[in-house]
This record gives sequence, C-alpha cells and structure tokens, in this order.
Amino acid sequence: MRAITAMNLLMSNLFPKAVAATALAVLLGACGGSSSNHADPIIAPPPGSNAPTTGTVGIMFTDGPTDEFDRILVTVNEVSLLPVDEDADPVSIFSGEETFDLLELRDFTDLFAVAEEVPSGEYRKVRMRLARIELIELDEAGEPVRTVAAQLTGNGKLDLNPRDGGPFTLEGGQTLLIRLDMDAEKSFLVIRAGASGRYLFRPVVFVDIDTGELRDRLVRLFGEVGEIVDANAGEFTLCELQRIQGEGPVWDGCILIRVDEAGAIFDTAGLAVDIANLEAGDAASAVGFFGESDDELRVLEALVVQLGLRDALERLSGFTDTAIGGDGLFSLLLDPGQGIADELLTVALQPGAALITREGERLDPASVGVGAEVHAEGVLNVAEAQLRASLVIVNAAGEAEIMLRGVIQALDEANRSLTISVDEAGDRCVRLAQHGEITRIREDDEGGTVTEPVEFADLEVGATVDAFGLPAVDGCFDATSLVVDEATDEEASDG
Repeated sequence: MRAITAMNLLMSNLFPKAVAATALAVLLGACGGSSSNHADPIIAPPPGSNAPTTGTVGIMFTDGPTDEFDRILVTVNEVSLLPVDEDADPVSIFSGEETFDLLELRDFTDLFAVAEEVPSGEYRKVRMRLARIELIELDEAGEPVRTVAAQLTGNGKLDLNPRDGGPFTLEGGQTLLIRLDMDAEKSFLVIRAGASGRYLFRPVVFVDIDTGELRDRLVRLFGEVGEIVDANAGEFTLCELQRIQGEGPVWDGCILIRVDEAGAIFDTAGLAVDIANLEAGDAASAVGFFGESDDELRVLEALVVQLGLRDALERLSGFTDTAIGGDGLFSLLLDPGQGIADELLTVALQPGAALITREGERLDPASVGVGAEVHAEGVLNVAEAQLRASLVIVNAAGEAEIMLRGVIQALDEANRSLTISVDEAGDRCVRLAQHGEITRIREDDEGGTVTEPVEFADLEVGATVDAFGLPAVDGCFDATSLVVDEATDEEASDG
C-alpha cells in the first residue's frame, strides 16, 4: 500500500468523526486543478505562534435533473474566494479551463478543484467565471440533433453568496468544503428571448459551506485497488483516485473502502464476487457515504463496488414497465437517446445489488412498482439480452416541480403568501413553504451577476418572480422556492 503521510497531514484534526458524504472529493483532490500561488495570510497568527496560517479548500458541483436537454456542458475558467475585506484580491481556487456535463451529477457529488495553502480568514462570496454553456439534445440513437450555445448573464462572471448569507471562515489547518448546487431546472433556467430565439441563462446557484452535514448526496469514488485490509470486515483500499468526469488523477493516496453488510462487489462480468477476488491495480468504483476513520484513513461505507473501467458499465435510465419479480427481473422502458435499439430492456437485479433512492436509502424490491423512474448500472449481457444490474437508483421524490412566473401584486408576510399576475392566467395565489428559499439575481457594478439569498420581507410589489413547486388542491400554488430575477429580465428586454 502507498504511504499515507500526505493523508495524515491533510486529515489530522480537520474533520469530526461523522464526515459529510461529499467530504470525499475535497480530501481526494489535493492535486487536481488547484492553485497554490496565494497572497499573504489574511489573518496573521500571534507573534511566536506555530499555528497554521493556511487551510485547504475544495469546490464540488452537484445538480438535479432536467427534461429539456440530454447534456449540459459547462466550461469553467475560474473559481475564487472573495475576502470580507473588499480591497483584498480574490484568492484563486481554480484557474484554467475545465468542462463537465452537469447532468451527469444528478445522483452524485463530484469534486471540481482543490487548493492547499489558502490564506485563513473570513470570506464573503464565491466567484466563478464561466466560459460557455452548451445544451445538447440527442435523438433516439444518442446522436446530437440540436446544440444551443447559451448566452450568459454578466458575461459569465458570477458572484455567489452562501445559502446562509455568510460570511464564512477558513481556520488555519482546516479543510473547508464548498458545494455549488446548480440544479439544471433552477440554476440555469432557459428563457426564449423575444423573436430572436436566443437562450439566456440565469445562475440560481446555491452555495453550501460544509459544517460536517453535507450528507444528502451519494459519493462515487473511482481508482485502483490497493490492498485487502480485512477480508472479514469487507475492507480494502482504493488508491490513485480520479474524477467521475475528466482525465488525470485527483489524489494519489488511498481511501479505506468498507463494503456494508448488505452490499456486494461485482466483477467485470457484472456478477457478485468475494473480496478475495480483488487484485492490486484493478480498476474499481465504490458508491456510498463517508463514515468514521480508521488509522487516519478516510472510510467510505460502500453500498456497492464495481470492478472495471469507468466506461465499461452501462448506465441507463427509464421507467419500470413491470414490477421487480422475486428473481430480481424487471422490464425497463428506456429513455430515448441512449444508443439501445429496443425500447424495452430486461434488467436482472443481482444478489447484493444496491437498490436505493437518490438519498442512498435501501429499498425492498417489492416496494418498486410499475412506472417508477430509475437509473440502472451494470454489465450488458448480450447473449441473454439483459442488464446485470449492480446499482439501481429510484427517484422516490414523486412528481417533478414546475415553474410559475408572474408579477407580484400583493404580499402577506405573516402567512408567507403572495399574489402574482400570470400572463393569460390572471392572478394566482402562491404560498412559500416555511423553510422555502428566496434567491435574488442582480447585476453588479462591474457588469457581472450576483446571486444572493433574501428574506420574504425583501420582496416588493411589481417585481417579477418565479415560483417553483406544485399546485395545491385548494387552487393555490405551493412553492418550495422563489427566484427574483432582475439580471436576466434586463438582458431579455435588451434583446
């Protein structure tokens, strides 16, 4: 096994025992896409103190699904932190050019960049510069039939406020995880701008600063098998970790993988095997959540381990056309554009396979009925015309939210409700959930775009608002979030 000195330095005294699921990416990416050319520390230690003056910052991306496009390619040039002192220079976390498919992240969180030696101190915002966004629609054979180059608000410069309003602090010696939640239905809302047919994108990006509680998304690790640590406990190391998307190593250290009691390991044929079948250097993916650490190694509590290269697995989505039988077989009605000629595919859920919700909760096969939306992964057995599935993720959230756009006519702060005037539909009642979020998007003084959380009391009559949610039985619209979009409205009117 590789020496773990670097891991010890990175992990020592940085994390509580209950580690966030998404913590993996940052701890693994200590070399990918990072920048170490930083200014002097923002907060100097006391004279004679040996306290560290820098920390480590990791940037992660996550996303929710969208029905309008099959791929959303986002190209990022820069991610930096803006100090509380507005006269101080931004601190670079990533600088270069990296493109990823946002829709590949709907079930997992992915590391984007990690920077070490970031000056400790207080920061107020995350700045991101986007070079371009391409939206791609595929035909039934998986070939592109439409590609849209989106017009970016603020020329692609986005200043993002933390979800809790901020500021946030990086302590010396600390590892800080920052997750950028870019739900495709909200973060990049597509609007046809007048007769020109242009597409404008407004960045409704939620910024979460890790406090050890970012456990609402599964983690996927890909790398090489190191050594068997404890076969009886299902423990082995996964080393030379790489990105879910992109090329090159993220971190050359090792993570301890612990296959949980209900989980299993699957070989390149898609069949369950014993841990003794693992060999050093085997390519493997592990899906699960971070747990407690043993001997200074991070521990991933794996729901499933899949051997083979990343591209060796078939990843297919669709809807169940039959219930899951006692033999684990069911028929999957495939979504178009996945390169499979037949609409229906037989899926064979293998013994020990992970049948889970998007939150990682295991499901009883009998509870999954006809018409369930699923994402299935495994090895395609051509001879038997079936997918040997080792991982099936079920969308248990129910009906997808819709958007209702209108102009605010009246506000009732006490009941968190508002009346909006909707084109061709008249006035509509909107109720915002007790913990529903309100996001305002506006232009800054430099022509960029600022995304910031606001309170209900900040809403004003006459403002255009987008409500995301579902209609209620009483005719009102129950919203989980509101977006007041000043920047995109202005650009659309200019077009």
